[in-house]
Amino acid sequence: LFLEESNTNYSEEFEEFWAAYPTNDEWGRFHFTRKIKANRDEAEMEYAKARVTKSKEEILEGLTCYIDFLMRTSTIHNEMKYMKGPTNFLRDKVYLDYKPTTKKSISYGTDLA
Repeated sequence: LFLEESNTNYSEEFEEFWAAYPTNDEWGRFHFTRKIKANRDEAEMEYAKARVTKSKEEILEGLTCYIDFLMRTSTIHNEMKYMKGPTNFLRDKVYLDYKPTTKKSISYGTDLA
């Protein structure tokens, strides 16, 4: 019951998250190999759970940084093909692992002094 109520409360926010999530792994010079965006209903329930402790901005910022990281590390191979779907991104709290940085960084997050 709690999740159903939360789902309704966060439905507009979830729409923004859902719209920001890549549909597939195709980008730049890399061709489509798999669909990423799936399981909308499950993702919406996980979003409501995440919003109990994190703000909409924190979740969207984590998503943006995650996408940026995968794109920056895609040199020879498309790292987007390993991107978690929205449900697992939220369930595994991936948004907590990716934050913006003010330092310039090279592949795999090694900061330059």
